[in-house]
Amino acid sequence: MVTQTSGCYRGNKLWLQTVASGKDWVLCHTSALECLELFTGYLNESRIDVYAKEPSEYENVNYRIVELR
Repeated sequence: MVTQTSGCYRGNKLWLQTVASGKDWVLCHTSALECLELFTGYLNESRIDVYAKEPSEYENVNYRIVELR
């Protein structure tokens, strides 16, 4: 399954906040910069970079799996 893409939203910040809302993820790399509005992002972006405990069902999310101790 694919999450929504940035083309569905007016800005990348709203897109990332909507997609990541309620998930056990932490945005990372370019996705975090876009959400903090430190980088404007790219047009029609569809990939999201996150730190997560385990991968989820979304194909367009790059999961960096972290282990909590």
